[in-house]
Amino acid sequence: MKIYTSYFGQLKKLGEANITPIGIARYPAKFYYGVSMFELAPRSEMLNMSEKQYDVEFKKILSRLDAQKIFDKIKALTGGKDAALLCFERPDDPCHRHMVGEWLQEKLGIEVTEFAKKQKPQVVQQPLLF
Repeated sequence: MKIYTSYFGQLKKLGEANITPIGIARYPAKFYYGVSMFELAPRSEMLNMSEKQYDVEFKKILSRLDAQKIFDKIKALTGGKDAALLCFERPDDPCHRHMVGEWLQEKLGIEVTEFAKKQKPQVVQQPLLF
């Protein structure tokens, strides 16, 4: 089982890749009807904090959780299939899902990466020799 991070805008691509989405936002997207793990979501009052304050508070939330139990719950929710932990921000924006991924990597030694659609291979022009 592989765990990814992603955002709600990728739901269709995740489905096409047979990856089970799991919401970790305090308030999931209105069009999202899948499962959520609110224990991995920020508290409501955190949504108005500065990025620095938010990071401190979210790390406190993670410090109270057992990474193995979280992993086991993800596995149970997906039936052992690949999963993507979802929130709203685009991949390059600061987001708590990246903190969750780093936390799982640190605590369990598993690789958690951002889901990305497959890129078309780049065609490299070879220089003419003659």
